[in-house]
Amino acid sequence: AGMIVTRIGSSESEHELLRSKLPLVLIDAGHMARGRPDTTLLLNDNEGIGKAAFRYLETLGKRQTYAFVPTSTTEGWSRTREASFRQCVLSQNLPYAHFDNRGASDPNTDHQYLRNFLRTLPKPAVVMADWDCRAVQIVNACNEMGIRVPDDIAVIGVDNDELFCNSTRPAITSIRQDMELCGYQAAREMDSLLRRRKSRKFKEVLINVPPNGIVERDSTRFTGPGNALINRAMDFIGAHASTQLKVDDVARHLGASRRLLEAHFKNILGKTIHDAIAAQRISHAQKLINGTSRSFSKIARELGFSSLSNFSHWMRRQTGTSLRELRANPSNTSNNCAGVASDEGNPSP
Repeated sequence: AGMIVTRIGSSESEHELLRSKLPLVLIDAGHMARGRPDTTLLLNDNEGIGKAAFRYLETLGKRQTYAFVPTSTTEGWSRTREASFRQCVLSQNLPYAHFDNRGASDPNTDHQYLRNFLRTLPKPAVVMADWDCRAVQIVNACNEMGIRVPDDIAVIGVDNDELFCNSTRPAITSIRQDMELCGYQAAREMDSLLRRRKSRKFKEVLINVPPNGIVERDSTRFTGPGNALINRAMDFIGAHASTQLKVDDVARHLGASRRLLEAHFKNILGKTIHDAIAAQRISHAQKLINGTSRSFSKIARELGFSSLSNFSHWMRRQTGTSLRELRANPSNTSNNCAGVASDEGNPSP
């Protein structure tokens, strides 16, 4: 017999669990178990979650404030997500704000503190909640005060819990973790523990954030004329990420002048159209590298590169990572909080 555990109610329960002789697989729980034999600790990539949130929110354009709202400062996963998010914000010399509910245990008091925090945030702002339930509370507080979401405050949560994310208006953008993969991994680890006749050393496994981990909803979708044009442009760029798309192709598809489109990109997103194209191509390349077993040569051909060396050189220049390193460790590219470096020359197809 063994146990797969996702949540431990109290420190007393945790001590009792660790004193047992059962093989344990712990999912983001029981951090005191480090070093215990016959134990595997599966950890969600909370650092990667904070970075993924920032990279996405950065595409929304320049904001007056980048804020993080935790549910409880005692949860290690929440603190790690915030530390990663804060590091990315400050690395770009952007204004950062942290919500502190002053240890309020009463939901009404916590809600009043949250309202005050959101009301006084310099706007427009973006807010990362440490999980979707907290994101719901943020959106509801904004609606009560007449703060427009996403125009005044854009909100992103974590877990992509559809019950939470679709329970508000507007619906909430969220970071999707690969919980199905986590479940399979937990079952494999338990099977390995039960098959061994001798005690196994403690093991720790990191579950990475999926490359396509952002599920976008209306809490971050802007509806102004310029934003509508940007959204159409990004949809077109995303649909042609596997091609050697040019800036003029995007402008031609939208029926807009290149000068007007460039102005909207710079004013709203703070980047060029070329930067957006490069970011989508890199994201698509990463999905093929990490999500398939295709050879690098085949991926290079699918992306329209004339040779593997051309593709390899371009990816290293954009991400600072070799193709082999990227396939071996997908989290390597998440170290770049700032996103894609500008490079005005696409390699020849």
